Amino acid sequence: MLVDLVVAPGLSRWTWKDEDENAQARRLGVVSEAEHRAVDRAREYVLATIEHDRRVVTCAARGYSLVPGHRRCPYCRDGRGDP
Repeated sequence: MLVDLVVAPGLSRWTWKDEDENAQARRLGVVSEAEHRAVDRAREYVLATIEHDRRVVTCAARGYSLVPGHRRCPYCRDGRGDP
């Protein structure tokens, strides 16, 4: 919702940006508890994806997608993230 994932070059570390804005939005009722839980689940999913399959981030950083029908990564052998 109001947070962005910032990933360091080489995927050495990552941080969540705008945590304070997200907390304020929750306090003001802009973000409901259900929405907050959904965002937390999405965060867990994103981090698990990065840990499991770093090619997702590599291709995304290049502006490409692993999603069928979307712009394929020409730098990867199979267009799906395999270098």
